[in-house]
Amino acid sequence: MDLNNKNVWLVLAGISAFLGGLLHIASLIGGSEWFAFLGAPTWAIESVRNGTWIAPVGGLIITGLMWLCSIYAFSGAGFLPKVPLLRTGLFSIACVCILRGLILVPFVIFNPNLFIPRGTFNIIASLIWLAIGMAFALGVQGLLVAPERFAVQKEKNNYLFLSGLVAILGGLLHVAAIFGGPTWYSFIGAPDGLAQMARLGLLYPVVACLVIAAFLFLCASYAFSAIGLIRRLPFLRTGLTLIAIGLICRGIGFIPLMIVRPSLFAGVCNCVGVDSLLIITSAVCLATGTGYAIGTKKSWGRLEK
Repeated sequence: MDLNNKNVWLVLAGISAFLGGLLHIASLIGGSEWFAFLGAPTWAIESVRNGTWIAPVGGLIITGLMWLCSIYAFSGAGFLPKVPLLRTGLFSIACVCILRGLILVPFVIFNPNLFIPRGTFNIIASLIWLAIGMAFALGVQGLLVAPERFAVQKEKNNYLFLSGLVAILGGLLHVAAIFGGPTWYSFIGAPDGLAQMARLGLLYPVVACLVIAAFLFLCASYAFSAIGLIRRLPFLRTGLTLIAIGLICRGIGFIPLMIVRPSLFAGVCNCVGVDSLLIITSAVCLATGTGYAIGTKKSWGRLEK
């Protein structure tokens, strides 16, 4: 096969995922020291030392997932037959890997003690995850100029593509908070009352995070629909316009309101003034909203059809 006619980003991503699976297979042979090297939790290391089945099964599951990612990458690159839900699978893989890579940054800012024992390892591992996720994302973007792989008409629009990717990452972060518990709720800016409800095992925090995640996934769906990665959604131009306006207003509106009335959002986003979390989230919302606005303007004429 001629590599020049293939999607090099997906090839690199597939090779990386395959090697990651091999590394986990090697850990099953190498024993507890290999599990510790890979950053496995304490219970997994103890499982290896005690000869129980939990660690080997966990290692095989992770290996299987990595090799599945590799299959999707090579399928998207054209080396394997097209697998089911190819675009959805590649998008999901890209988002999960990028989220895993970026999750270190806010934790280092807000809770650096969490990564001190294995700081260098965690930084390197996160950079590798981020690089693989970006390779998957760039590979999916490359499929936009390979119409022979899909029957749907597509348009290359980096603004909507990246904005949709950010929306998916935000949704995944809120879903992760459900499993991460009270610490994660506080990390994403939830009010103390919501974090306390999570400690008590109440359903309301779960529902709140699922609603926000669903909204962000819907925003991503509209972005991807506009560039032809998924089927056309109803009220496409109207939806994209409202999403852009909403995110831009969130990005530029919260900081002035916090300066004028510091306690205004104390019960909403756990802020009593302008702090680093508010600045970061506002900047992300502003950048994403601007991406939606520019991308929608770029595709406006085509979206009318």
